[in-house]
Amino acid sequence: MKLRIKGNSIRLRLTKTEIESIAENGIVSEETMFPNGSIFEYSLEIGEVETVQAIYGDSGIMIVLPFEQAKEWATSENVSIEAALETPTGEALTILVEKDFKCLVDRVGEEEGDLFPNPNSKTE
Repeated sequence: MKLRIKGNSIRLRLTKTEIESIAENGIVSEETMFPNGSIFEYSLEIGEVETVQAIYGDSGIMIVLPFEQAKEWATSENVSIEAALETPTGEALTILVEKDFKCLVDRVGEEEGDLFPNPNSKTE
């Protein structure tokens, strides 16, 4: 699972295997260990929530998707789930969870076997 944070937006991109995992287990997570031993964790979970949730805790970020919305996304051609969550300052926190597509241009060292076919590709 890839994580991108820019300003007030969080974007997660998931491979085919990660989407299968979240559909079966209700969670997919990653962690990054720093030289001082600290670990930053980020996860995507399915929960009994009515809307997308974003939780920041001591060790990282957890995004929670409503069960029905996640199930529909995981088993359909839908590419993404997007939400804008209200913050105390009034500026929205944008959440984007999407299927990870193969690049249109090959990149050395990039393993793309578990990615979704790019809809803009002329060869797939």
